Amino acid sequence: MSLADQLLLTLGYWREYRTLFHLGVAYGVHESTAQRIVTRTEQRLLAAQALTGSGWRQQRPRWHHGHSGGRGRQRKPD
Repeated sequence: MSLADQLLLTLGYWREYRTLFHLGVAYGVHESTAQRIVTRTEQRLLAAQALTGSGWRQQRPRWHHGHSGGRGRQRKPD
């Protein structure tokens, strides 16, 4: 998948609150692959300091813990 599509997938997750399942269907990848793309894109943007100064970490929804939702182990609240 192109970097542009990876960024669009990530933006769809962040701003449109689309589920990883639906993003995966839209981009032709598995839900877990969509999660890896979001995580990698976040790491790249942080490394490039593209997200600094905006309070990015504080703006993330409390429910966002880097997983797709109802499956697997859940993290304890902060």
